[in-house]
Amino acid sequence: MYTDVSVKKMVEDTRSIEEKVNNLRKLGVEVKIVNNFGAEKKQDRIRVILGRMANIITDMRF
Repeated sequence: MYTDVSVKKMVEDTRSIEEKVNNLRKLGVEVKIVNNFGAEKKQDRIRVILGRMANIITDMRF
């Protein structure tokens, strides 16, 4: 059950992620958003692939 506070927090977190993604895209970084569904909760992960070096992948978890 979600409370008003938890929904507000999720909305703020989502905005924060969108801002980070947009800032990375402005810098010319390819950003792919990957949704992982865990057994207990959904975990959003943003995978950042820098330039052509696809073997260098940075995962940021929020």
